[in-house]
Amino acid sequence: MALRFPTRAERPGRQPHAASETPVWPEFLYHDPVLDRLFDRVIGEYAEFNFYAWDDEREEVVGVGNAIPAAWDGDIASLPDGGIDAVVEARFTEGAPTPSVLCALQILIAPEYRGQGLSRRMIERMAEIGRDHGLDTLIAPVRPTLKHRYPLTPIDRYLSWRRQDGTHLDPWLRTHERLGAGS
Repeated sequence: MALRFPTRAERPGRQPHAASETPVWPEFLYHDPVLDRLFDRVIGEYAEFNFYAWDDEREEVVGVGNAIPAAWDGDIASLPDGGIDAVVEARFTEGAPTPSVLCALQILIAPEYRGQGLSRRMIERMAEIGRDHGLDTLIAPVRPTLKHRYPLTPIDRYLSWRRQDGTHLDPWLRTHERLGAGS
């Protein structure tokens, strides 16, 4: 599999890709009023921070990474409670502070490419793009991918679940943890 990871600035326009044709999130995530209102601006105004995984052999996009520059002082206690919504709204607020980090918004991967290490490459590419723009820290308000299977379990308890090897039960949290992410 020969993949390249161009930004939307390098390869603008609508690109067909399997990751957007099939719903990948729980239904409620498709009804976020903040992202419904501002996501087109994220893509349009920050094209250099949004990228694709392009498969040269298939000549199609097989993954998408979205991120936005954000201001953060490095103190975990000062991260916004509103997650991605708060970060995106702050970026488009008049007089927004100068960005100091890159904030991951999402990574989507076509179903047939999952489980092959592409998510790790996508996170690494996202961090590289940030560094290329002087943003040496990548923050990611991560959504656990298996939490919906345990709707009655409080999130704090779910986040404490570990496999026998000591890593997170949740595969998306595990991927971030393996790349050195903190809490």
